[in-house]
Amino acid sequence: MPAPDFPVPPPLELVSTLGSGPTTGISASLSGDGQLVAYTSHGAVLRNRSTGTTVALPPGTPAGTQVSTYSPVVSADGSTIAFVSLAETAPGSGLAIPRLAVYDVRTGTTRLAFPSSQGFVDGAPTVSADGSRIAVAVRVASTDPTRILLWERSTGAARVVFESPHGRSDRPSLSPDGRYLAFRTSATLPGDDDSSELDVALRDLQTGATRLVSTGFAAGAPATGETPSVSDSGHFVAFSTTSAKGSVGRPQVFVRDTVLATTTAQSAGAGGAVSTSGFSASR
Repeated sequence: MPAPDFPVPPPLELVSTLGSGPTTGISASLSGDGQLVAYTSHGAVLRNRSTGTTVALPPGTPAGTQVSTYSPVVSADGSTIAFVSLAETAPGSGLAIPRLAVYDVRTGTTRLAFPSSQGFVDGAPTVSADGSRIAVAVRVASTDPTRILLWERSTGAARVVFESPHGRSDRPSLSPDGRYLAFRTSATLPGDDDSSELDVALRDLQTGATRLVSTGFAAGAPATGETPSVSDSGHFVAFSTTSAKGSVGRPQVFVRDTVLATTTAQSAGAGGAVSTSGFSASR
């Protein structure tokens, strides 16, 4: 019997390289055409696959400057890169806080998205497809619960789009069109079980309406949720959970259809049952 004719996969390309050769790289983010790759390697790094160049973010950082950058995210159109910058509050102070920085690829300029009085960054940012909106979780003080800020290029300012005085809200994910925001929260939402466990929610930034997404299990009972990712128009929200029936404590991926109000397992094993043989995550 002849061997099956499988398509030949494309060759792998190493992008985590610097002038001295290969280097480590984690938390990669790609532009929509795949030409720009941002990742963290002893700081935030941008690789241009078209030109074969790799630069640190922000480009042109003076030698000796005490700056640490990480968690870069590229907009789909390649125009904008959001990343976290940890810099001294004053030269020689030894005090530094994580700030949201925005790099404009076309102009080569970098700005801080909002003043430190609005909080310090807690986690990676998320960017709309055209780079016009960036969301990130922040804390005003280390003992405060996290809340979510939205920065808009049109105003150059950031505003709070979700917070709860009794719990954390983080892990934001913007839809490509920038209208919808999926996130993880311990706030009590309509249809929730009133527990302090973390759920996944979806907020319409145009209307201000927020709904519970990590639901649809066991006849509508809510479940915990992690690492959400939302489609354009907010129609689908993917997330991971360990509380679905059959998950036996291992994270499994589900997709919530917000139009049909259905939740479907994606990390299914043989026969369509929830897979219990390994780890799954939505991103």
